[in-house]
Amino acid sequence: MKQLAELGADGYTNPSVPLDYIKALIESQAADGADYLNWLLLFLGTAGAANLIAAVGWQKHSPAIIERGIILVVVLALIWEVVVAKLGLLTPPFFPRIDRVIQVYREDPVILLNSTFHSLRILAGGYLLGAMIGVSLGFIVGWYHRFRWWGLPLLKVIGPIPATALTALAIALFPGILGSIFLIAFAVTFPVFMNTWSGVASVPKALLESAQNLGADRKFTIWHVVLPSTLPSIFTGLYIGLLVSFLTLVVAEMLGVKAGLGWYIWRAQGWAEYYRVYAAVIVMGFLFSAMLTGLFSLRDRLVYWQKGMIKW
Repeated sequence: MKQLAELGADGYTNPSVPLDYIKALIESQAADGADYLNWLLLFLGTAGAANLIAAVGWQKHSPAIIERGIILVVVLALIWEVVVAKLGLLTPPFFPRIDRVIQVYREDPVILLNSTFHSLRILAGGYLLGAMIGVSLGFIVGWYHRFRWWGLPLLKVIGPIPATALTALAIALFPGILGSIFLIAFAVTFPVFMNTWSGVASVPKALLESAQNLGADRKFTIWHVVLPSTLPSIFTGLYIGLLVSFLTLVVAEMLGVKAGLGWYIWRAQGWAEYYRVYAAVIVMGFLFSAMLTGLFSLRDRLVYWQKGMIKW
């Protein structure tokens, strides 16, 4: 306990501290009453079940598809095991055995759940902030012509800048978790803005003129004519922004955060524990797939006239 006390907050971001120390620290904190891991486990289980139910509901022959998927995973795992363990064509530590990767979930369940919780917090904060800014700017530039003259050229210059290129600026302006949220929000804003602006600008003039002839004011026109016409484009931007946020998350979690899946991968890679890297990547795959499923489900509810056109 004395070593854990001396570790302190700096031990999270110090690569010289092994993962076992971090796991012991988190376990001691959980024993003191931090029960949010149970809620996170419930959330992940619900998300996985929802992902499976959605897949079953969208396919006529879903049981056969699920069976083929399970068989494919087993076959790929067996091929990996033969190539790595039996033939030795791919050697450790870069290519660990399958059983060693699975063993990580027994050794590090607490630290993986804690990292998943922190990644969700950073991802949700950055993604929602970037989405709100992107949709707002898209509507302003697309609807008000005076803002389009000066706002669009500026956004065309700033928007394509890779978020990872602003890492040093994020560290200087927003230390800790705020810098990570800033990077993800910056990465999400531009694709959401471009698709929203394109959707607003492409609303048929006949619809706008018909609404005006029927006595609709500006507020009614925006909410009942422009917004429904723009929703498909907005969700396209949200989908692209979500994919970009996944890519940015791993880099964003190197900015002095105390936990996260990207942080877990970075630390495990530093200790050449690549079996932990693969375990975290698998968690990321299931988590991100569940989030994309939720986004497409929301799209089917709001853009109901295009329900079923795009499936995930």
